[in-house]
Amino acid sequence: MKGDDSEISPVASYGYLLSELERLRKNGKPLAYVAFIEPTISGDKDNTLNSYNTSWVDQIWKGALIRGGSYLSNTPDYSNLINTVNSDDRTLIGAGRYYTSNPDLANRLRNSYKLTKYDRPSFYRNDNQGYNTWQVYDENLRDVKLDDEEFAKIVGTPLA
Repeated sequence: MKGDDSEISPVASYGYLLSELERLRKNGKPLAYVAFIEPTISGDKDNTLNSYNTSWVDQIWKGALIRGGSYLSNTPDYSNLINTVNSDDRTLIGAGRYYTSNPDLANRLRNSYKLTKYDRPSFYRNDNQGYNTWQVYDENLRDVKLDDEEFAKIVGTPLA
């Protein structure tokens, strides 16, 4: 959806769907959760500022909600993430891209350590480079990726 700029408002389209899912939840047929992803990319460019207001989702859907999007890239202090998570006891945040470059993501957020920016081109490689070559944060060392020579030493054979 294009958000507020859409010809048909997302509140009308998705609001109806969410209200029907909420009705089922109230009648004893709940979904485990609803996932709502706010875009972090427009074409091939990162969308660092979240320009979509989706606060209306919480007003309709009262079950578990997994939100994803630019929670880790739009503010250096993660205030949007913290405010969203602390707003209720049913919202979770999905953070897939930043887990690729920060295998210790939960620890980094807990301790306010710097996050390593993910490497989008490595998402589409046919080997494991970029997925399992990022190091954990060390306060005394800089946060670095393994180079190709170091990586070649640890790559095993595929299981399938």
